[in-house]
This record gives sequence, C-alpha cells and structure tokens, in this order.
Amino acid sequence: MFYAQVVESLRTRGTIKAAVWDVARDEPVDAPEISVPLDAVVLVDGIFLQRPELREIWDAAVWVHAPFEVSVPRGNARFSGNHDPDPEAPENHRYVGGQRLYLTQARPAERATWVWNNEVLDQPSLGRNQERRNSMK
Repeated sequence: MFYAQVVESLRTRGTIKAAVWDVARDEPVDAPEISVPLDAVVLVDGIFLQRPELREIWDAAVWVHAPFEVSVPRGNARFSGNHDPDPEAPENHRYVGGQRLYLTQARPAERATWVWNNEVLDQPSLGRNQERRNSMK
C-alpha cells in the first residue's frame, strides 16, 4: 500500500497520499491525493523503511539510534497503563524481536547516510555515517 500510494504515485502522477493506514483503528485511511512540486523534498518517517525492497528508492536515509534500553521505555510511556520498560519482558518480545530481525537482515544503521544519536533525549546529535563513508572509499 505504501509503495503504491506514495512511491509509484509520486513517480507517475506527481501526487502522494500523506496517510495510508490508521494504526489505532487498524484500517486504511481515505486521504486525498496531494500534488507534489517537481522540486520538492519528500520526507518519509517510519520503521522498516530500509528493507531490501525499499532501500533503493531513497536518495538518503537517516538512522535514529537509541538502544532498546532507552527506546522501549520511551515508546511504552506513550501509552496509558503500566508497561514493562524491560526490553526482554514478554510483552516487548514482538516489538524488540521484530526490530532485532530487521537490524540483522537489513542493517539499516550501516546503510544510512546519516546517524541521529537520540540516546540522550535532550542531547541529540547528527553526523555523517562513518561506516558508510569508510565503505565508499
């Protein structure tokens, strides 16, 4: 759905749908198409965007780094109720397990153009990806 509504639509018609899925309702969104000027920069935010079938469409990619010990409690704090901040807790297995599989198979941190270190929330930093620079030499 993402590829058809954003990537192919942009390439063929110069339009995109800014929203294609309502996560809370778990259903498609009927959003209007938006015309995109030829000189526009389109930013796409989401997880798993450097999967093999998508990675070649990006002109650049930013990897946001935060270890599970930081990202899991932050993510869980967005939801009401008590959620275990331990990345190894059973309730976090789906998220952490999916991320670990993605990190192993797609290696997004290595492939990114830049790395945004977000480990300390009030002290973020952005830098050119050293691993990528070294592999390009």
